[in-house]
Amino acid sequence: MTGCASCTNIARVLAGEDGVEQMAKPTEQLDVSPEQQKDLDRLLSEARMGSYRAAADNTHSATPLDFYVYNMRLAAALLGPLHVLEVVIRNAIHEQLTTHYSRPDWWTTAPLDANQQQALASATSKVTRACAVAGRDPIPDDVVAATDLGFWCALTSRGS
Repeated sequence: MTGCASCTNIARVLAGEDGVEQMAKPTEQLDVSPEQQKDLDRLLSEARMGSYRAAADNTHSATPLDFYVYNMRLAAALLGPLHVLEVVIRNAIHEQLTTHYSRPDWWTTAPLDANQQQALASATSKVTRACAVAGRDPIPDDVVAATDLGFWCALTSRGS
C-alpha cells in the first residue's frame, strides 16, 4: 500500500495539511424555514446535537444544524475511500496468507479461533447460496469478499 495516493491524501486531510483549514467550519448553510428548524430541533435530540451546539456557540456564522450537516457530508466524503482501504487491506492480508499456507483457502489449515471459524463458516454459507443462485461454484475470493472488516481486525489482533 505504499505510494497509495488516496491514502496519502486522506492522511493529509486528517492531519490538517494542504489548506484543510478551509474545511474547519461549515461553508454552506442550510436553507430551512423557522418551522422546519423547530421540527429539527425537536426531532434531533440534545444528546445528538450538544457538541454541534457547543461548536456553533463559538461562531456567529453557523448554526448547530449547519455543523451537523457538515459532519454528515464529511462522513459521506470519507465513506468511499474507507471502503477501498478496507478492500485493499483485506485482499493484501488474503494474498499474504495464501502465499504462507500455499493455498487460496488458507483458512482450512490456519489456526483460527472459534469466532474466526464461525465468521468464515457464515461467509462460506452465504457465498455458497449466492453462487448456487448464480449457477457457479464458489471460489476462495468469494469467501474473502463476504467477510467483514471485523474478521480481519480480529485475525490480525495480538490474540491471534
